[in-house]
Amino acid sequence: MALAIGLSVLGGCANATSPHKVDARHERAITAEAGTEAEVRRGDTTLYTALGGKPVIDDVVNDFLYRIADDERIRHFFVNTDIDHFQVTFATQLCDISNGPCDYQGPSMARAHQHMGLTEVHFNAMVEHLRAALIEQGVSAGPRNQLLGRLARLHDAVMLRQP
Repeated sequence: MALAIGLSVLGGCANATSPHKVDARHERAITAEAGTEAEVRRGDTTLYTALGGKPVIDDVVNDFLYRIADDERIRHFFVNTDIDHFQVTFATQLCDISNGPCDYQGPSMARAHQHMGLTEVHFNAMVEHLRAALIEQGVSAGPRNQLLGRLARLHDAVMLRQP
C-alpha cells in the first residue's frame, strides 16, 4: 500500500478518538499494571511487560503513525514507504529493544536512514511523537523513559551521514 494513500487516510482520522479505544486502553492499563506488580514481586519483569506487551506496543505504533501523518515537518520522509511493513517492523523493533519475545531482523539504523538527510529537528519531532503516543496509550513514566532511553542510544546511527 502506498504511503501517500495511507497518510491521507491517517491524516483525516488523526484526531478521532473512539470511546471503545479509550475503554480498551483503560482496561489494558489496569491489566498491565496488575501483571507488572506480580512480576516485580517474582523479580522477572521486563521493560516489554512494563510497557504492556504487544497490544500496547501495537497501539503506540499506530498512534505514532497518525501523528507523523499530521506533521508537515516529517511526513515527506514516509511518502515512498510501505506503511504496513513499517508498522510491523517498528513494532517488532520496539518489542525487541524492550526485551520482548521479538527478534528485529530489519536493516541497521545507519543503513535504513543513510540517505534521508535527517536533521536534529526531524529526529526530535519523531521522538516527540513517540513520547506523545506512549503517553496517550497509558504507558507510565518509568517504562516510557526506559524505552526512550534505549532508543536514544540509536541517535548516532540514525543521524550518521554516509556517502
